[in-house]
Amino acid sequence: AAESCGFKANEPDYVALNYMPSGGHFEFEQSIDEGKWRETFRALALELAARTRCVMVCHNDRESREARKLMPEIEQFYSTNFRDTLAFYSKARFGIMNRVHGAFAIANYGRPSIVVGSDSRARMAEMIGLNSYFVGAVTLETLKDAVAEMEANTALYKKKFTILKEEARQRYNQLLTDSLE
Repeated sequence: AAESCGFKANEPDYVALNYMPSGGHFEFEQSIDEGKWRETFRALALELAARTRCVMVCHNDRESREARKLMPEIEQFYSTNFRDTLAFYSKARFGIMNRVHGAFAIANYGRPSIVVGSDSRARMAEMIGLNSYFVGAVTLETLKDAVAEMEANTALYKKKFTILKEEARQRYNQLLTDSLE
């Protein structure tokens, strides 16, 4: 989507943070401890914000309200226009995301994310080499270790995602060619 809109990766400027109270859209009767997730996310976000610019990225009004309540000290980005959102992600160094599609958008620019989710959709991130965690089991230490790994391997992610995108493009083009024959 970003490439079809003419967007390219910009100079990394901030860490994109996305928060949802249950770590996702649904709990599926899993008894997710929203308070534990809130405190884990807040602790990680404050630690990151103490050493680098962070921006809370919100995808709807509810996320925007939650972000203002949870992290009033961190700036917020919110737009209902997908082009604005893709442009925002083009400047992310990496992401700590509840939204899977946000992590994929960041990966499009050759940068990693951590996906913390409440259902199997979060596991899709592993298909492109991102770390994903179940919100009910993730710890602050696990996330801090994953952040350190992302920061240490920035060039590796860019190379990996570039190869992955090209392989996917070739497979997609072959499928289109085969379907026309």
